[in-house]
Amino acid sequence: MSRDWTHAEQESLCWVPIRGDSMWPSLRSGDVAGVEPLAEAPQPGEVVVARFAQELVVHRVVRCDADTCVLRGDNVPTEDPSLPRAKLLGRVSQVRRGGEVLARARWDVGPRRLGRWRVAVKRGLAALLGRKGTARLEARVCFREDSIPHRREGADGQRFGEDFVVVDPQGHMLRCLNETAAHIWELVDGQRSARDIAGELAREYDVEQERVLGDCLRLLEQLAGFGLLDAKEVLP
Repeated sequence: MSRDWTHAEQESLCWVPIRGDSMWPSLRSGDVAGVEPLAEAPQPGEVVVARFAQELVVHRVVRCDADTCVLRGDNVPTEDPSLPRAKLLGRVSQVRRGGEVLARARWDVGPRRLGRWRVAVKRGLAALLGRKGTARLEARVCFREDSIPHRREGADGQRFGEDFVVVDPQGHMLRCLNETAAHIWELVDGQRSARDIAGELAREYDVEQERVLGDCLRLLEQLAGFGLLDAKEVLP
């Protein structure tokens, strides 16, 4: 039986945007998955969020033991590499779709032959059209120390357990940031210059500002390359 979710319960979840077809039709591009912490080991068949290298994956549990867990996308021909259970960040309990919040009984339909067929057809068409499916970088944005970085409309970031995830203006989850990079992102407010941000970091980590500035500029340019930031210059 499905249940009504209270506002408090929804606010307690972390929300992760879905892209790709590996879990279609249960999870679809444009969905936003509500993820709750794991109070106990996940059961086979449950859908979880896991960290692989610098990305988050939303796949179904195949099996777990005391130390490791194996996942697989519903439309993926092979299992994911085994990973430590500590890399599991939470369980998908509900999904936002088209303005409606769905309990698990309404969104999780399990693996479907139609889903595997659909993915195979899309891959065939992509190959026919010569599309490689790689991320497209924006034209390079160069930052100077007096540049004022600002987030593009729709770009966002949120803490997810010990990770910090950034989402581009189209709602695509791009990458996990380390603690320093996450702090730089949080300092980008459209008011501070790159030098100001480097100064904040220098004071916090008790290092010389000039040592921090170069790394700060490089990271800002990387984030801009993924369509997350723009720069405005200070007029003389």
